[in-house]
Amino acid sequence: MNLRPYSYLGLTSLLMVVSGLSQEPSPAATNEPPDVSAVPAKPATAPEPTAPAVSKAAPFVRPQSAIKGLLVQELSAGNYAGKASQMNCTAIEAGDANAISGFAFNQTVGDDMKKALSEVVKHSTVKRGALPRGMRVDFAFEDKYGGKDGPSAAVACALLLDSLRTGADIDGAFAVTGDLNADGSVQPVGGVPAKIRGAANRSCTYVAVPSSAERELVDSVLMEGPAALWDIQVFSIKTFDEALELSSPKRSSEMETALAKFAEVQKVLQAQKNPALLTNPKVQERLTAVLSSRPNCLSAKILLDYGTGKLPKVLSLGGSLSLIDSVTEDFVKHMRSPKPEGVQPDLLGKTISEISKIRTKLDKRTVPFADSIKDYGDVYRTIKANPPHSQSELLKARAQLDTAGSRITVEEGRIRTNKALREEMMK
Repeated sequence: MNLRPYSYLGLTSLLMVVSGLSQEPSPAATNEPPDVSAVPAKPATAPEPTAPAVSKAAPFVRPQSAIKGLLVQELSAGNYAGKASQMNCTAIEAGDANAISGFAFNQTVGDDMKKALSEVVKHSTVKRGALPRGMRVDFAFEDKYGGKDGPSAAVACALLLDSLRTGADIDGAFAVTGDLNADGSVQPVGGVPAKIRGAANRSCTYVAVPSSAERELVDSVLMEGPAALWDIQVFSIKTFDEALELSSPKRSSEMETALAKFAEVQKVLQAQKNPALLTNPKVQERLTAVLSSRPNCLSAKILLDYGTGKLPKVLSLGGSLSLIDSVTEDFVKHMRSPKPEGVQPDLLGKTISEISKIRTKLDKRTVPFADSIKDYGDVYRTIKANPPHSQSELLKARAQLDTAGSRITVEEGRIRTNKALREEMMK
C-alpha cells in the first residue's frame, strides 16, 4: 500500500546510471501500535489533583465487523497488482474498565498506516463522541502474515470502527480505498485502477475511490480501454459520510435506481464486450440517467465521455511520466547491471520502438523527456554496433554518451523543479 500516485523508479534509476548517484534504502516497517491515545505527562512538580469521575461513553454495539479493503502491490515501474482483501475489526475487553481503549493492527505495518489509523480514531471521536473505555480494538487483513504500509486502508478502517459503534451493517459486495483526515475528508491514494481490477476479481459489485482518482482512471481507459469500468460500478467519494452511505446495504431508493440502471448497461456491455456500444443513444441515455441521480458514479461518467468523444486525447502529466517509466524499465535494469555493455540490441530496439509508439499519447510537456531517453538509446545502440577501436574513438563515444545522458538530466529537471507541474501531479 505504500504508494505514490505515480512511480518514478525507472527514470530515476536511469538518471542514477548517468550521474553515478546511489539510492538510500527506505526504513523498514515496524510493528509498534499507533500512539492514538497518549495522555501528556504531568510536570513532576505539579500537585496530584483529585481524580475526576470517568464519563461513561456508549459501549460498542457489536464486537466485530468486516469489509473489503483494496490493496495494491507494485510489480514494476508503473505496474501494479490489485487485490480486495477481507478486513476485520474486533473489540474485546482489555481488563481495566476505566483505561483508555487501544487501537492497533494485529500484524506488521509501517508508519504511514499507523498515522492513518490515528486519524481514523480522531475522526470517530469527533463524529460519534467519546470512545468506550477498557477495550482493545484490533484491525486485521485476511493475509495477516505479510507487512503492509500506506494510508489506503484508512476509510475502510473508519467504516469498520463506525460499524462497531453504531451496529450498522456493511455490504459484502462493497469495497473501498482511500486515506482519511480527522475532519472526515477523503484523501488521494495510488494504484486505483489496479485496485478496481482487484475488486472486480473478488466479485464485488461496486467500489468507492477518492474523487482525486478520476483522471488516473481516464488515463487507464486511454491506455487499456473502458472494460474495467463496466466490470464494476465505481463511485467517487470526498467525505466519510459519502463512503458510509455507499457501504450500507440499506440504500435509498435513489441509489437503488441508479445501481439498477447502470446494471442494465453493464449486462449488455459485459455480454458483447464491444466499446462501440457506448456510442449507442440508448446506452448513453441510461448512463445520463444514472448521473442525474448519482453524479459521483465514475463508471457512468467516464463511459459516457468515452462514448460521446469527450475524453482527453492524451494522458495526464503524471500518467505520461508513469508510462515512460514502464516502457523503459527493462532497459534501465540492464543499464544498472555491473556490466552494462551486456545490454542486447533487441532490448535497445524494443525500448526505442516503445517510446516512439507512446509519443502521441504523452502530455506534450513530457515529450522532450521521452525523446531524450530514446536518443540516449540510439547513441548507445550505435556505439554497440560500431565499437571504438582506438583511444580517441573511445573518448569520443564516452563524450557522446555523456551528452545524451546530460540531456536526460536536464529534461527531467525541467519537470521535477517546476513548482506548478509538481503541484499539478499532486492534485
